[in-house]
Amino acid sequence: MGIDLKLPRVERSPQGAGFDLRAITGLLRRQARLIIATVLTIVALAIVATLAVDPRYTATSLIFVDPSDKNLLDPTAGAASSGSDSPRVDSEVEILRSDAVLMAVIASQNLVADPEFGVRLGWREKLKGFLRIGRVELPTGQEALGVVRSRLSKALSVQRRGDTYLISVQVTTRSPEKSAALANAISDAYIQLQIQSKVDSTQAAQAAVQRQIEKTRAAVVAAEQEFTTYISSNIDKLAALPGGAALAQKRDALNSLTERSQQASSQAEALQSSIQQRNWNALSKQLENDAAAELLRQREVLAASLNQTASGSPQETSLKAKLSEVEASLVSTAETEIGQLQNTVAASQGQLTETRQELTAAVTKASLPPDILAQIYELQQDSRNTTANYQSLLARLQNLETQSTLQVADSRIVSSALIPTAASFPRIPLILTLATVLALAGGVLLAFLFENHVGGFTSEEQVEAVTGLSTVTSVPALPGSGRGAAMTDQFVEKPLSRFAESIRRIRAMLDRLMPAKDETSHPTGKVLLVASALPNEGKTTIALSLARAYAQAGQNVLLVDCDLRKPTVHRYLKTEASSGLIDYLSGKIPADRLADITTQDSATSLLALVGTRGATIPTDELLSTKIFAKLIASARKQFDVVVLDSPPLEILVDGSYLVDFADAVAFVVKWAHTPQRAVLNGLHKLSFGRSLNKPTLIVMSQERRGESHGESAYYSDY
Repeated sequence: MGIDLKLPRVERSPQGAGFDLRAITGLLRRQARLIIATVLTIVALAIVATLAVDPRYTATSLIFVDPSDKNLLDPTAGAASSGSDSPRVDSEVEILRSDAVLMAVIASQNLVADPEFGVRLGWREKLKGFLRIGRVELPTGQEALGVVRSRLSKALSVQRRGDTYLISVQVTTRSPEKSAALANAISDAYIQLQIQSKVDSTQAAQAAVQRQIEKTRAAVVAAEQEFTTYISSNIDKLAALPGGAALAQKRDALNSLTERSQQASSQAEALQSSIQQRNWNALSKQLENDAAAELLRQREVLAASLNQTASGSPQETSLKAKLSEVEASLVSTAETEIGQLQNTVAASQGQLTETRQELTAAVTKASLPPDILAQIYELQQDSRNTTANYQSLLARLQNLETQSTLQVADSRIVSSALIPTAASFPRIPLILTLATVLALAGGVLLAFLFENHVGGFTSEEQVEAVTGLSTVTSVPALPGSGRGAAMTDQFVEKPLSRFAESIRRIRAMLDRLMPAKDETSHPTGKVLLVASALPNEGKTTIALSLARAYAQAGQNVLLVDCDLRKPTVHRYLKTEASSGLIDYLSGKIPADRLADITTQDSATSLLALVGTRGATIPTDELLSTKIFAKLIASARKQFDVVVLDSPPLEILVDGSYLVDFADAVAFVVKWAHTPQRAVLNGLHKLSFGRSLNKPTLIVMSQERRGESHGESAYYSDY
């Protein structure tokens, strides 16, 4: 019926046992308080964190990118090339994130002075200023703009909606109004920059075409001059050829018109020069008419009278006014003549152009030699080609000028950002849901770690699940601060208490674990080892109470205080011996004087071998001697039950020697206190002895559970 102490180390491994729903359910039930406390703590922290964090609001603007051509002057424009649509939309996403858009928004919204995006001292700078480490200054200029741009970039999120042509522009700030304003500002800035880019591109093309027009205009003039020069230079030779009489007439008419145009132009220029110089005599001679001569005579008379008139007199003022009228009449007459001369020049130029065309037509129709005709045709065709190119460039320039004023964006805002009504962060329902789920998972994990590695035992089922030992009982704690001797007195003074009943239950379970004493089959007494993993587990209290229980049952009992480093049994028995067990084991007391260290319990017939002081030599050397072995052998013959009070197994190796003398082990574990790892290590150390099959009873001491329904009717006091 013994239990191998090697079993707990094997059976407590949950990995080898597979999935056990019953064990998991038991774990959750035993650690329900820990799980609930973990969930409540984490959820409470999540609530506090969400309330402490400043809310963030996200506003979204939606932009549609149309990749089709937007030339309003071309009615056939509008077809899009689907092969390049996706890269085009992706490119627009990057443009929306570009510094050009951000800087335009920073300028339009004055974000440099904004409390959220503007330049301010960070926590590092504030800490440096508080500690007076270095000089703390706000950034200025481009550095300040860089800081604002970086913050705006972090608040901005631009994403393409799947494979569509839609782009969402999201801005997250502390203010719902600011979020909507910035999202719309970024969208507007993007559209304006797109239009401006197209206008700039059109204007650049317009400038290039304008430069080409200047070159082409010069080429047209050169081609016409070359053709005209050729005709003029060869007109005499052409007129001398058969059929060239008409050419001579056209040549004479052309020369006459040219001479008349030049003469009229020279006269107009001379009149204009005389007016500017106010040379009235020259102006009158150039006009060559009686009216002008009469006006000149009147002016001379008025000028002579003015010279003879006193300065500042009314007569002087009147003469100056009349003189101005005469000069104005002269200028008016001259301007009328200039207009007539300019009309003459214009008419002559028209006649010259017509005559040149007639001359050209006459030359091309004349019966001239083939070589001359070929050269004339070549010059004429070159002039036509240059003129056609010039006209095409003029049309293109006009088209570009119109386009620059009719540009529309390739993208448009299909949904402006509205002021958000709820915060996008923190999302309290989502956070609390995730916190609850994580808290449950964390609580279960903590429960598993606490039950299997860290925490103490709180139930008999838990002890059985972890240690693999099925023989478990518990001893209640006294109310208040009762400990040690008070609890052992409780067993004697209140035999019907719950504490006394638990001690008797330990005795009964140990009797079942050990074979009953019989003079033939088992003539010697039984040896019980009361051990624990750590100090202050209630081990000595259990050992003394158990020894008293056996004594009250009419058995001859000996209690041996084997904790040679820190003996305490003598204090519980309220007695002092002149010598202790350590003196006997070290040979200072002979075997025949063992009674000197034996104490009689005043409450029962119990005898105890006690100690009075701590050892100054390694105690395991004393417990492993033949003297101690003979002592236990002698005690077996004289007593029905020998109870050994062991030192802590985790601290001293003494218990590994004591287990060799025991028939059964009562392993004491303090309820909800002793770490599970310490219990498993203590049980494992018991197996270091030579006898590996020792019946073991786990005793949970100082249990603080409420009574079950109806229990109080069976106990007196406690």
